[in-house]
Amino acid sequence: MKLGLAFALAAAIAAASVKPPYVLRGDEVELKYKAYTRKLAHGYEVLKKYLKAQAPDLYKKLSPEPPKPVPYGYQLLPLLTRDAPFAERRDTPRATSTPYTWERTALFIDWEIPKIEELEEQLKGAQKVALKDRRSIYERWTREYPELENNQHLVDHHIQYNRFWQRTIAEDRPRFDRLTRLHDMVLQRQALLDAMNSKSEPEFRRNIMQVDGIDHDKPRAMLEDDMAKLEKRMANTIHSQNMDITPPVFLKLDHGKPHVWKITVPVCTDITDSKFLAASKEAIERIWNVDDRENMYKMTLVWRLTPAAALYRHSRMPARGAHIDVKAHATKFPHDCAVLTTGINSTYAIPGEYIALGPQPISHNVLAHEFGHLLGFIDGYFRGYRDLGAKGFEVLEVVPDPDDIMCTPGIGHVRPHHYMRLFENSKHK
Repeated sequence: MKLGLAFALAAAIAAASVKPPYVLRGDEVELKYKAYTRKLAHGYEVLKKYLKAQAPDLYKKLSPEPPKPVPYGYQLLPLLTRDAPFAERRDTPRATSTPYTWERTALFIDWEIPKIEELEEQLKGAQKVALKDRRSIYERWTREYPELENNQHLVDHHIQYNRFWQRTIAEDRPRFDRLTRLHDMVLQRQALLDAMNSKSEPEFRRNIMQVDGIDHDKPRAMLEDDMAKLEKRMANTIHSQNMDITPPVFLKLDHGKPHVWKITVPVCTDITDSKFLAASKEAIERIWNVDDRENMYKMTLVWRLTPAAALYRHSRMPARGAHIDVKAHATKFPHDCAVLTTGINSTYAIPGEYIALGPQPISHNVLAHEFGHLLGFIDGYFRGYRDLGAKGFEVLEVVPDPDDIMCTPGIGHVRPHHYMRLFENSKHK
């Protein structure tokens, strides 16, 4: 009996030690990424060596440090960047799905390696020609090298994104099963809208075949009413996700004047960089303040500085750059405020609770989107998935309303309806 128990225990330990497919494939891609980063760093050193000796004017244009993986950890802040100007849309935005996988990330690396090899081959070959003939080669790579480095940062972002979201999906499959159904519904609705707007019968049939819940054999004229009803049901389901939100109790709502809606949000933070906090406050308030004809919607963010020493009064305080359990860390803050902190590999927010900042640069508009989560809003876009077996998960993002800040973090806008939902659903109204 003891022997059987020992075997069972050994089997349980062995099973627990086996990494799931999304981790194993991620480890493989990350090893490939590290080799790629070393190769790029070597190419940079070769370029720097030749330019320093033979073209010092071009050498001065190079960045001072070779490329390296982007570090993340406690108290490591992202670069806060201004947004690109909003582009006027001349066409009707369409819902499309954006995939993220380990295979796609590995493919990005495969695309970049030949470029680095070409860089080194051309620099080596340049040493066989006259100095005056090398100039064009040096100018080319001084001009094009920054793009190689930017692409490395993009690959790094994909790795951190896949690490975070594939793990998050694995830990909460029921939630992401629901989100996957919403993701698929958005695409179904887009196909339905395409069918309803089709200009020819072949185009109509091609689009309608992608829609479930419709009798594809009926003539188009007999389907018009069915399509309109189905589209309305889908739209109501999709757009209801942020309708019945629960605003957190720490929000201070004020509608004392007829045409003025004010919200004050206390945010506790252990971030010590006063310039970052000032810039973040300015960006968030600017984007969340809305003037709509005679109505004014005003957002005020109030920082409550909460030193790490106070959070870890009875335990060891994490060092700068430490990888921490952000969820556990966030519980140490006072509960009568939202929280802004650091320590995660990809910026993430829990609605009504906290924002954890990753190391990747974040634009003003994206930060304002994350702030929307502190107000209680969930993502207006849907993140679903497909299980790819040994290849891990395919993470899928789809945007149902590109003009809404909670749907499209980078270019979406804050609208009066965001305030109306908070006031209508608040216990303080």
